[in-house]
Amino acid sequence: MGSGKTCIFCGMDMSGKRAVEHIVPQWLIDHLDVRRKEIAPALHEAETGMLVGRRQHTVSRFLAGSVCATCNNGWMSELERRTKPILIRLIADQHELAGLTDLERLTIARWTLKTAAVMNRVGPPGDPEYPEARPIPDEHLRSLHAGSVPAEVLVVGGGYTSDRPLEFMQSTSWTWPEASVPLREEDKKGSYKVGFAFRGLILGLAYYPNPEYRYGLIEGMYAPFWSGRGVRQLQQPLTKLPPLTTSPMLEGFLENIWAISSTWLEIRDNVSATRLVEIPGTPDNSRTRWP
Repeated sequence: MGSGKTCIFCGMDMSGKRAVEHIVPQWLIDHLDVRRKEIAPALHEAETGMLVGRRQHTVSRFLAGSVCATCNNGWMSELERRTKPILIRLIADQHELAGLTDLERLTIARWTLKTAAVMNRVGPPGDPEYPEARPIPDEHLRSLHAGSVPAEVLVVGGGYTSDRPLEFMQSTSWTWPEASVPLREEDKKGSYKVGFAFRGLILGLAYYPNPEYRYGLIEGMYAPFWSGRGVRQLQQPLTKLPPLTTSPMLEGFLENIWAISSTWLEIRDNVSATRLVEIPGTPDNSRTRWP
């Protein structure tokens, strides 16, 4: 008889094959010297910043039991081996983000989604008990197991000045241009954003389920690692909201990943092709703009 629990990545029954996975890998815990640091994965309500869920652990005891031994000792262990030298370089100097190869970008993208997924499934962000929870979809985890990252997911990196060795955050907040097509509630409920900060290095992950929308970023602030949907870089932030959490830099990094309607972008890009048409018998202020 099965255990009733399956691995979040491969979907196989974990009878006798359960692993204890460190959500922050042990090599990174030691590299950051945070083994005894308290960490409290939290979920905040998008509009008010109100805390709706929190679980507290020391980093060394921040464990997941939802991964099978085969995944943990197989592809996940290999991914850690490939990621370690890249992350050490990036933590030491965020300028290295600009020089990553395509293979290194894919490696970091897979590691970011893997780490976010395990964190998501053990904390409030992935717990259906909480109304603001945003579980990372099973199909995204299956894609990781198969060696890739879903095309519709965005993974980015960035740098900032920080004296904190380690921060995590999952957000439910999305911003879009004032004149653009508003986001639908059902789409927002299927979305997620997750951010990590390791000293001065930030890694961000975002998913918006509606394929009509592209991702927007502030130009020069983000280094895209992965996105099959397309990224539009804009020259200034859409909003300058006051921070609602105790991690304002990480919060701002995630807040300024936007979902922008492709239709709105196409109209904006082709505005020079529009002309004013005067309708006979109407006052001047009734002129209409047509494509």
